[in-house]
Amino acid sequence: MFTLIAAAAALSITAPDAPVEYQISLAGEPGAISGLIVEMRFRGEVDGMTHLRLPDQWAQETEYWTGLVDLEAEGAALEPGDRPDRYVLSHAPGAEVRLRYRVIQDWEGLPRTGMGGNPYRPVVQPDYVHAVGHAVFAALADETWALADIPVTAHLVEPEGEITLVSDAPAARDREALRDSIIVGGDFTVIEHPVGADRVRFAWRGEPVEDTPALAAEVLEMMTGHNAFWGDAPDDYLVTVLPLTLHVQGARSMGGTGLDDAFAFFISPGHSADRIARTLRHEYLHTWIPIRMGAARLDSDLDFYTHTWFSEGFTDFYTWRLGVREGAIEQGAAIEELNAMLDRYARSPAATVPADAITRDLYWGQRPVQDLPYKRGFIVALALDHAIRAATAGASDLDDVMRAAHAATQAGGDLPPPEAHVLQLAQTRYGVDFEETLTAMLSGEALAALPADALNACGVFEWREAPIFEVGFVAEQDDDGRWIFTEVDPNGPAYAAGLRVGMQWLQRVSGVRGDPVTPYGLRVRMRDGGEQVITYAPAGRETVRLQQLAVAADLDEQACL
Repeated sequence: MFTLIAAAAALSITAPDAPVEYQISLAGEPGAISGLIVEMRFRGEVDGMTHLRLPDQWAQETEYWTGLVDLEAEGAALEPGDRPDRYVLSHAPGAEVRLRYRVIQDWEGLPRTGMGGNPYRPVVQPDYVHAVGHAVFAALADETWALADIPVTAHLVEPEGEITLVSDAPAARDREALRDSIIVGGDFTVIEHPVGADRVRFAWRGEPVEDTPALAAEVLEMMTGHNAFWGDAPDDYLVTVLPLTLHVQGARSMGGTGLDDAFAFFISPGHSADRIARTLRHEYLHTWIPIRMGAARLDSDLDFYTHTWFSEGFTDFYTWRLGVREGAIEQGAAIEELNAMLDRYARSPAATVPADAITRDLYWGQRPVQDLPYKRGFIVALALDHAIRAATAGASDLDDVMRAAHAATQAGGDLPPPEAHVLQLAQTRYGVDFEETLTAMLSGEALAALPADALNACGVFEWREAPIFEVGFVAEQDDDGRWIFTEVDPNGPAYAAGLRVGMQWLQRVSGVRGDPVTPYGLRVRMRDGGEQVITYAPAGRETVRLQQLAVAADLDEQACL
């Protein structure tokens, strides 16, 4: 059972070009929540036939429409279209139509680690609900089933009792902003910090980090710094945190997605506030890279995923650069982070994949391919930054180009897509022709490489031979859900440290996948029932050639900064 509370004035439509109005409420009672109720009010088409599309595909998921049930219409007859995500409403010409449906969880269980990705599908549990707008909001379409670009408004119905309903959807004024929203309700805790005339809100279940209020204050400082860099005023921002249950002891997972003026976190226990803050710095930068630099201008004939070297790689570069400048990352830690990124890039099994070969299925289907544009694009950004500094004797750098591209976008006009615009500005303003270099770096024929003096105030980029990462075992889950070591390389470091086939993997206590230097520590149950921690260096016998920044012995820290 659910209740709809609506003010008639809030839902009235007075003109054919009035916005589509959405109202969102919780279905069910505290402890027995059964979903979200979405109500749409709009003026039907003058020909008496209005087309409706349900959510279908976003990120790695498809068929979101299976989570929308109990569709009802008033003022129109609702009939299925030619696909499951399509409906046709027949009504009097220009009639006022009310559509209502419920959003449910269309999969079993709790959100957990090991799901193969973030739980983007709606999560509906008795005590709470969590949903991304891309999986929630139906939209009007034209006769070709293209989504109509009609203004929208959204309202939340305040739930009764000791539960909450929080979303950034009420700030949306168009369909894309509405889809790029997050809705959480139930037993979420909410804190709010002012940001000038606006605010940053945190909504979470449980206690995901040691000091969430302190984290919120840090995010507030970060937002202020980022907005100052771009010359923009701050906006409202919502951060939601959905805790994940563990599918195996010791497993960890942290993911999420930036959603215009919100970020949805999915996180298992044990993550530090520092790591969460770094992720938020990256995601908040997506406000500009590429959104406010004209992401909507991407050529429709080009696959979005071939451009992620810019949208993700340049964002990662500025997460790093601004993190140092704003004092969030110490300089020594920043250099370590840079070298670690170069190390992981050289070791990636996807390092030779050309950027123009990255499709949606490849991006979401293979984690190394998904990680590749972050690293490769970071290197491209640093190389372009160096080229501009070299051409201007240090008077300008990539910052000037990025801010100019942002300013031009805000001013309006006919502009190329953001990555092309950046290259164009580098050439017209500073004489830097980067096209040939970029093509080579994205081709996958060789590792994207940095000039030796790309950070000459900090040190020199050198090529080195380094051991490959070799974990030395295979573990598989048995019928009882236990992880058992089924293969151990007798010539590898894990075997030499005492790991044997038949032992049970209880927990990884140290080490990082892909890092051959940091000791790998595994808590195991021996075949005789006892427990032991086995530690070893996961370094194989083969090597890989990679770049690293060798810090200058007489480092001038201010010049490096």
